[in-house]
Amino acid sequence: MPKKVPTHRHFADDFTYGVKGRTREEYFQEGGSYLLNQTQGTQWTGWNPNWLTRVGQRCTLTGIIKKVRFWFYRTGDPTGSIYCRIRRRSDDVILQTSSLVLNIPNIPTSGTMYEFPFDLEVDNLEIRISLEVVANVPPYWETGVREVRICYIGTDVCQGGEIEYTTYWIEWMTYDCKIQVLGVP
Repeated sequence: MPKKVPTHRHFADDFTYGVKGRTREEYFQEGGSYLLNQTQGTQWTGWNPNWLTRVGQRCTLTGIIKKVRFWFYRTGDPTGSIYCRIRRRSDDVILQTSSLVLNIPNIPTSGTMYEFPFDLEVDNLEIRISLEVVANVPPYWETGVREVRICYIGTDVCQGGEIEYTTYWIEWMTYDCKIQVLGVP
């Protein structure tokens, strides 16, 4: 009988990955390794559904996306929900929506990292990872008063760029969101 040769998707039970002593299960539970790691940024920009319903990052990735992290907070008392979605850039089709849905009134008023779980395999695919607001009004959102603010950096420090959606996508290739995408390369 031929010997099975493990690949990156088939591991022996006693296999350790990356850090000594870390098992396959621990590796996947932790989200794997960084597919995109952009943690610079101290600037905050607001978005609200009166004029901007989606914000996020455009990028090209290969691997299994397990977790996406964004940093944001709310000002005032906006209402509604935030969804994190991964869309194919070429036709805007939603490839996957995270199971975590945030109730905006429960979001803190200081910068907080949120981690959205996914289980999506991509192969050199250009995607948009977006935070999308579904709002209930009243109260109406107001810029600087009632909105959600996302962390970004005003320079291009990683591949892709910050994205916004009004009634069409706007891509700011000289800006990047503070974002981490974890998964299995």
